[in-house]
Amino acid sequence: MNPREQKIWYLFPRQYVAAMSSITLVELKAKYKINGVKVDKTYNIVANIRPSAYYPTGKSIVLCKLCDDMIYNPDTGEWVYFSDIEEARDLLLRCVKASCTTASFGCCSKYEECSNKGQCVHENPFYSLGCVYRSRLESGSIFYGENCNI
Repeated sequence: MNPREQKIWYLFPRQYVAAMSSITLVELKAKYKINGVKVDKTYNIVANIRPSAYYPTGKSIVLCKLCDDMIYNPDTGEWVYFSDIEEARDLLLRCVKASCTTASFGCCSKYEECSNKGQCVHENPFYSLGCVYRSRLESGSIFYGENCNI
């Protein structure tokens, strides 16, 4: 991994890093302008997901763009400076949620453990983005376990 790929790698929370084999930057020929300023170099930020029971052959997901010293989501127009670690992390995670096309499912066998912890505990965060119960937990609705509030 080159230094920029490593820096992006370290922006991801631990559970995402465990599910990924690498981050790759793929240089693009297309020229971008962000806020009217021409960008010199643009790359796709690609997350390469490890093969697992959930992704038997692995998977690559184009998350967003790296434009000079900015992380940019062309779908929403959002951008942040690469050096602003917290903002960059937040934007990358929003891009993961928007880019991951896992089929939705009600919940997995860990629903009670998730309920007790108040958050998803699934070992593959990319796969768990398809969990409908996860979205309920994130909105504060807990259906099972010791923290049940519905």
